[in-house]
Amino acid sequence: MEDENLYNSPYMANRIKEIAKVRNLTMKSILENCNLGSNTFSHMLHGKMIASDSLAKIADYLECSVDYLLGRTDNPEFGTSTLQNSGNHIAFGNSCQNNSIAIGDIARDVSSETEELEQEICSILKRLPLRKRTELLTIMYHYVDENEEKEGE
Repeated sequence: MEDENLYNSPYMANRIKEIAKVRNLTMKSILENCNLGSNTFSHMLHGKMIASDSLAKIADYLECSVDYLLGRTDNPEFGTSTLQNSGNHIAFGNSCQNNSIAIGDIARDVSSETEELEQEICSILKRLPLRKRTELLTIMYHYVDENEEKEGE
């Protein structure tokens, strides 16, 4: 990483384009999903810095760190590779303790229909940015908890 690229708007735009290419995403889809204007990348390529919250939205959508986009690190990964929140019963990865839904290795003897449904849910979740996955799973667990309370009455 060279210091001249640090906080350099055109360099940031090119990093975004590189990640988008690897993930088979178009610039248009990134901008639409992040609720950003259609000229955002053009402005960046011409040296205009975008707002920090816009950069954070792009980083979240691309599942990379803002530090990577800013040129502060050459590692695009977030600081943590797994997310576990036992209070909301959310787990990503190979283990999911006492949870009915696990994202990762699902090793159960279930019917093929149930297995197909789980695969479809996993596929949908994997296409979402990490924060959106977390929000969706939190809502799902809220409904599960709510349903269990009603059944217990």
